[in-house]
Amino acid sequence: MRTTLAAFLLIVYQVLANSQVLFDNDNNLYVLGVNDKDFSAGTKKEWNSSKSFSKLNKGDKPSFDTTAPNCWLSQYNNGGYCLNVDNSNKNSIYILDFSNKEWKKYDMEGDLPDFDKLKAVLDHDTNVWYGVSDKNLYSLEMGEDLLPDDTLTWKKVQEVPFDIDDNVVIGLASNHLHFINGGGLDKGEAELFVIHYSYFQPEKQKYGDFEQSKGRAVSVFKESKEWQTKFWFLPENLENSYLIDVDKNTTETYEGPSNKDANSAFTSNDQTLVQLTSANQLYYLDFSSGNSAEWKQIENTALPLPTNTNEEKETSNSKTTNINYALIFVSLLLILVL
Repeated sequence: MRTTLAAFLLIVYQVLANSQVLFDNDNNLYVLGVNDKDFSAGTKKEWNSSKSFSKLNKGDKPSFDTTAPNCWLSQYNNGGYCLNVDNSNKNSIYILDFSNKEWKKYDMEGDLPDFDKLKAVLDHDTNVWYGVSDKNLYSLEMGEDLLPDDTLTWKKVQEVPFDIDDNVVIGLASNHLHFINGGGLDKGEAELFVIHYSYFQPEKQKYGDFEQSKGRAVSVFKESKEWQTKFWFLPENLENSYLIDVDKNTTETYEGPSNKDANSAFTSNDQTLVQLTSANQLYYLDFSSGNSAEWKQIENTALPLPTNTNEEKETSNSKTTNINYALIFVSLLLILVL
């Protein structure tokens, strides 16, 4: 009975979208898994033009029906790597070749982590995934090219030597993993893992005064294709957006997204941070002019996104109400059973 209820609760939560958003090497935006469709959206100057959005239909497209999807840019190869984006193929990685707009699917083996718990990043220089699940650090070598020519094998690197749980946040910059929201960290601090030496730095690093919190990190990709030296830390409440510079050991504070959807997906180049909400609404922050920047919404009729019409508002409210009723019903059943 408990298993059945848990499964039903998972289905209810998956009514919400699990879309992803990525930039390619030329700062073209890709919106993936929106109402079972993928889009190439062009550069920022084109985002509000319906002509710029084109659908991607080639190859083994993932369903984007999981609870913890994770997509990253492989910058040297101009492609997108996506983990945990298809419930029926959990142990597969999906690769989107930005040059020919085609999906490929590859199986993974070895010491497979729990992908629903995995917090993972793709290292810029080595093209290797590093991730943490159940307090263990894992790695997956993708090879030098976009499409792997060897078996993709996960390896357990070692146990993480400091206190973390499933709420840890991992930022990537300067070929280091930066762990936020771990046990024993003060405001603005992070634990570090040095990728090229496979070494956990014993000293904590101070970057500013941001609160330790659940949330997410978003790596800032450079147009020059050099390794990232900055990443965003976005607390779960999205009250602020923190831009961390690991070369200068500083943090700039920007306003948080106007849409406070904690289930949003984000991507960033060195000028623009983009938010895709779980309702498939797009917003962006042009931070090239400094921390006075404001969030703006992308409104494009080519995307199946909610607009501001009363009819669609009522439809959205109805869907939300139905989900809430379902959650209340399941919660009551759980109380009775447990």
